[in-house]
Amino acid sequence: MQLARIYPYAAIKFMSFEQIRKFLIPTPDKNTNFRHFLSGAGAGVLSVFMTYPFDMIRTRMAFETPKSGTSKAHIKDFIKSIYNESASSIKILNFYRGFFLSVVGMVPYGGVSFLAHNYFGTVARTKFAQYTINNQPPPQPKTQNSLHRKPKKKLVLRAWAELTIGGLSGICAQTFSYPFELVRRQLQVSGTYSPNSSVKVSTIVKNIYSSLGVKGFFLGLSIGYIKVLPMFAISFYTYEKLKELFDLD
Repeated sequence: MQLARIYPYAAIKFMSFEQIRKFLIPTPDKNTNFRHFLSGAGAGVLSVFMTYPFDMIRTRMAFETPKSGTSKAHIKDFIKSIYNESASSIKILNFYRGFFLSVVGMVPYGGVSFLAHNYFGTVARTKFAQYTINNQPPPQPKTQNSLHRKPKKKLVLRAWAELTIGGLSGICAQTFSYPFELVRRQLQVSGTYSPNSSVKVSTIVKNIYSSLGVKGFFLGLSIGYIKVLPMFAISFYTYEKLKELFDLD
């Protein structure tokens, strides 16, 4: 189920980011941090909307299987169980429990990740270019034909630099959005113990705060870092290399 979700999620996220960025940043003078943040946030929200039911089913499977003490439950059983819950009169909305909170959390998650990736990439290509940039061919002499050449492409980073930048971007995104993710997960699994009613976000927030205080909203963040660091490093590295391969910059 994770693979069924991550393929369309990543494809939609990176594709929509490029399209939204082209719309919001049509020229270099429009390239601001805020517009870059909006591009990432919009891409994140769109990808979540398209793949949220997969995430809902995956979360429920991970929660209910250990609870039931069996691993024989089939995915179709979880789909039926979620669909037949009476928390919403519109059955399909059962697959979108916690969706609004997920969107709220995805705005900083998607926005910060792409903004941080752009920022760290710019720093690496300017202040630390001698360490991070692959060897480039010597500059060509200017001729009359130079006016017809394609715009200069951005400098290609070395693999370790690209991976590091991607990992740092993931850490930044996870830090800013983790409280929303924590509450969303609890909202998603609320159907297992309250299938006939809709649990309020405020109730979950109060329970977390009354039990552990503010630090309760960051419980498990270190494990989140272990997850997102390689995930973002590899995904952004692959994203940049595929753009380079297909000449999409």
